[in-house]
Amino acid sequence: PKYRSKSTFCKSGGPFILSKVLVAAWLRPGSAYSADQADAFMAEVLQRTPDYTPEGKLRNIQFRGDAAFYNSDLMDLFEDCSNPVRYAIRAKGTDKIEDACLDAYYKVNKLEDDYKYTSSKPFYGETCYRMSHSKKNRRICFKVVFTQKEVETEKGEIVQLLLIPHVFAVITNFEDLDPEQVINFYCQRGSSENYTKELKGDFFANTLSHRLFAANAFDFFLKFLAYNLFRFFQYRVMEGSDQNLTASTFRKKYQRAASRLSCHTRSYYLKIARSFRHAEKFKRYLHKARTIGWIPILC
Repeated sequence: PKYRSKSTFCKSGGPFILSKVLVAAWLRPGSAYSADQADAFMAEVLQRTPDYTPEGKLRNIQFRGDAAFYNSDLMDLFEDCSNPVRYAIRAKGTDKIEDACLDAYYKVNKLEDDYKYTSSKPFYGETCYRMSHSKKNRRICFKVVFTQKEVETEKGEIVQLLLIPHVFAVITNFEDLDPEQVINFYCQRGSSENYTKELKGDFFANTLSHRLFAANAFDFFLKFLAYNLFRFFQYRVMEGSDQNLTASTFRKKYQRAASRLSCHTRSYYLKIARSFRHAEKFKRYLHKARTIGWIPILC
């Protein structure tokens, strides 16, 4: 997966394999975007991806992308491959798309119905739209919000209408999902996206403060290495549900404990407070970490 940070340099990591281990990562200048040459990149990915699973089932390949991937060439690639890719891509907020969505809305609603649709209960609809430099009409699923907020009073509800309605549109080739399901699918996070979020949040991979690009690259790879070492620690040492813990939860559960390290006759002793609830498991993990083999086997 690729992602763009708010810092000067943009980081990209991927792909994650089923073990949650990051097998590749690199640093890109801030002027480079994730969607640059996306159609060529995805063409190579699809070429390397078999249409059928080892069990003989046709793969269900789905793609979810933000407005940077709003590209007719990329959509043509998904639709024309031997095993078509089902996609949901955020439509760019142009006036033409918003007008098309509002026209579809007013075909089934009246002007006085606008106040009914809030951020918690938006209107869901769909329409067809032809992108620039494209010969195909594609499905647009959208939601519209007309009110800014709701206030409960003794006399009833008071709603404030937005000066300009908020239109959220997604272009898709899903045919078996209704507009609300398409919007919900787009707003979900995939497993790799959650792993990327953990890499950025728990290991601060989105924070690079050096002036030199090479220094930032080295800093980023150190954080990438720390992330993978924690994953290996999970698989080789931790047990049960602890293997699904995030790094931040692990720190809260096992590292933030009252303890004291003392030295006597060339020996070190770690004394843990009696109030620590996970003392026994902590000792077991510590013993395993000191004695277990550290050669990971990746399948």
